[in-house]
Amino acid sequence: MMEAADNSQAMTERRQAADGQNTDGSSGHRVRQITYLLLIVLTVGMVAGRILAVTAVDVAVVEKIRLREAVDRQREQLKLRGIQGANLEAALQEFRAKKSKELRLSRPFLSANDRSRWCTIRALVDDGTYAIDQIVTNPEEYARWQTIDMVKHASSGQPHLYSSKPTLLPTLLAGEYFLIQKLTGWTLAEHPFQVVRSMLLLTNIPVIILILLLLSRIVEKLGASDWGRITVMAMASFGTFLTTFAVVLNNHLIAAACVMVAFYAAVNVWIDGKRETRWVLIASLFSALAMAIDLPAGLLLGVLGLGFLYTLPRATLLVGVPVVVAVVGVAVGTNYMA
Repeated sequence: MMEAADNSQAMTERRQAADGQNTDGSSGHRVRQITYLLLIVLTVGMVAGRILAVTAVDVAVVEKIRLREAVDRQREQLKLRGIQGANLEAALQEFRAKKSKELRLSRPFLSANDRSRWCTIRALVDDGTYAIDQIVTNPEEYARWQTIDMVKHASSGQPHLYSSKPTLLPTLLAGEYFLIQKLTGWTLAEHPFQVVRSMLLLTNIPVIILILLLLSRIVEKLGASDWGRITVMAMASFGTFLTTFAVVLNNHLIAAACVMVAFYAAVNVWIDGKRETRWVLIASLFSALAMAIDLPAGLLLGVLGLGFLYTLPRATLLVGVPVVVAVVGVAVGTNYMA
């Protein structure tokens, strides 16, 4: 009976911690919440500033040099043809405007990996196709949009080039680009910096906030001390590569958010003893999305699936399995469409 009483008391204390009513007093809880908020605000500010400044700065000087050399060569050729004065300057101005497009190197894309996904997003909205030939083989586009992360495939007729990245994430983000284009008139072809930075802010910033908010709730449930909880939050805010990835379009950050949501659902079931079906639905949906977006997360799906099958077998079979099958079907379906 004494052991049962101890277990009951431990469960009561854990539930109080989950509700924010920790045994160390409301003042300690309030200080932690303020600290969590400050960490989240600092992280968001840091990431937003880096997104707004992102550019392939290593090519900016090269771009200016190449344009200046091209204009100088054109000047000499025009002089040899007897063109002088105002006619020469007008011809050079027209040449400079045309050549600047061909020699553009500065871009808000920092890697072939990043550009590969952007090519798919642009092709879907601007051209209505998953094929990216018209982008990466265009002489005026190649310097900014070239990528090695592509494959050649032919289902019928002529072969086409496609991004080698899984199709689900670019397909979802194409909807965001479609809305931005309709609302602002910006296109990735003519306004890459405006579109890319807007999409990164609208996508990666909320994802980071979601990760840190859910983690703050988890450390409140599982943490044993103020310093322990705050240390975990500080490390999540400044000590991982997630904020590094936030300046580019990538699958790792979004998959990490899906993992956090799924893990939060698991904590509610396995730690707090909640048995509502919605937690099975949430865990299944987001662990499946994590796998579809970042394949190694399939290990999490397997572990959670076995755990939920043991804890809530009926809900797992009737709700969890169909949700996973649906997500996998959509991921495979977009690949089939491509």
